[in-house]
Amino acid sequence: MKVNKMFKDLIPDGYFRQYLDLMDEMNSEMPLPFHFLAIATAVGNGIGFKSWAWLDRGQEVYPHLNTILFSPAGYCRRGGGTKIAMAIAAEAGLNVMEGAMTPEGLIDELIERSQIDGGGCGNLVLYVEELSTLLGKRDYQRPIIPMLTKLMTNNGGSLDFRTRTGGRRSVPKANLSCLFTTAPEWFMTSIPEEAYSGGFMSRFIPCYLEQREVFHVNPNPDPAELESDRVKKKLLAAGLKELIANFPKGSIFMTPEAAGDFVTWYDESERQIPLDERLRPSATRKPAHILRLALVLAAAKGEGEICAERLEQAIKLMDWYMATLWHMYGYNEDFVNQVKKLDVKVVEALRKRGNEALHGELMRACYKYFGDKRKMQAHMEAMEEQQIVTRINRPGYPLDYKAWPPRAWKLVGGPSV
Repeated sequence: MKVNKMFKDLIPDGYFRQYLDLMDEMNSEMPLPFHFLAIATAVGNGIGFKSWAWLDRGQEVYPHLNTILFSPAGYCRRGGGTKIAMAIAAEAGLNVMEGAMTPEGLIDELIERSQIDGGGCGNLVLYVEELSTLLGKRDYQRPIIPMLTKLMTNNGGSLDFRTRTGGRRSVPKANLSCLFTTAPEWFMTSIPEEAYSGGFMSRFIPCYLEQREVFHVNPNPDPAELESDRVKKKLLAAGLKELIANFPKGSIFMTPEAAGDFVTWYDESERQIPLDERLRPSATRKPAHILRLALVLAAAKGEGEICAERLEQAIKLMDWYMATLWHMYGYNEDFVNQVKKLDVKVVEALRKRGNEALHGELMRACYKYFGDKRKMQAHMEAMEEQQIVTRINRPGYPLDYKAWPPRAWKLVGGPSV
């Protein structure tokens, strides 16, 4: 199944679907999962601290998202697609800053915006098309990582930072959202290890894609189509402004059905052991990210509460995105052993087939990686013991009977692995 079609089915009707439909109309080469994260980042920042959901008593979750898009250089047209979302966000009145900035520059911008916007809150969408210009191992770049880590989920009051000159600057409550894009090869080898293995990365909803599905070029576009695109983008900007303004202020509660579903999901999710230790920090923040997604989905539908359908969509979206991060880590030769590489190959083959495949079909897709039926059988049984996959037995066999070969294989919990 194509990624764009598979992903679009996860998005409810309303503002986000209208946005993705326009990207389809324009034959945008950037994949739709990237487009969604880019515009969802704008929606969350626009709502800011005006509305929140609850993870628990005393644990408010605000909807500002931080997103990072990975793809091999030049493959998925990250720059062109994200620029569209940020232009629409700016047209809607959001404070969008593009490009790298120093720690001092970030402090100055947040302080200045708090004075312009009022309310003691600095509003900013920091958009960096190539993350290598912002983060790195050079001494002057290192301070930006702990600073961003503190600011991105600052739900409290002001924060004090010491500048390079030795002075102290007080940053007000920061409604900071980050939209970054980069190539995975650079990210894994060029930035400090604490960025991808610690708290910094866990504050992002990431997406890694290897290729695009749309290949389109038009050196002589029709002026009428260009004008139509311009009008539709302005309408999307107006729609973004309207949905932000109309979203209720204060606590956004779940319906009783959604609350029950969330408690059940949370209990099961928290007991799961991440398949890769580098995913553990991200796994701990998964419930909060799901609430953020549920908030922006509700806002885009014009709803003042989180219903069970919106919660389910948020969980499925988060599972979809987290699976791509594991896939990225798994394919990096420097950071994974051979066993994990084979896990990734099997998971990816199942994901491409809607998370379930007949045994024979999976064998044909993955046999080349194993080279031997016995090796593949042993590996599939090991993945089953780790609760990565589960077998579907042939008719007539008990559900827990370990018959070989089974009828089919299925990812445990869908793409959440």
